[in-house]
Amino acid sequence: TFLEDLFDFEGLDPRGSFKITGEQIDGSFSWRSRTNLVEAKWTKKPIAGAEFGAFIFKIEGKTADTRGVYISINGYSSDALTALNAKGSLKFICLDGAHLMRILAGGETLPELLSKLWRHADETGESYLPANKL
Repeated sequence: TFLEDLFDFEGLDPRGSFKITGEQIDGSFSWRSRTNLVEAKWTKKPIAGAEFGAFIFKIEGKTADTRGVYISINGYSSDALTALNAKGSLKFICLDGAHLMRILAGGETLPELLSKLWRHADETGESYLPANKL
């Protein structure tokens, strides 16, 4: 509910966790006339590459305009990010706990952060830009 409350506070018209046949979606929000599916992981270890496959499958099964935001509170393994960036058509960006803290501390709004991260992804093909490099 934390993420749903954050998306609501930021005016992103969130939808909480829901199920459709064969899939569990952690939530979604609307930003810049696009639906963004959300995958959220609150695990101790950074996310490994195998974790991305199911999310790619969820996004690919939707409209061409659907994008995603993968949120892993403790980040991502470097191998996972390298493999993801080599997959071709990038459909989602990756946020971590440092990004969330940046928003909560008032450094910028979530829509402002999304703009920076998607621009980086569009220009470089990289799904992840660490908060300390913004």
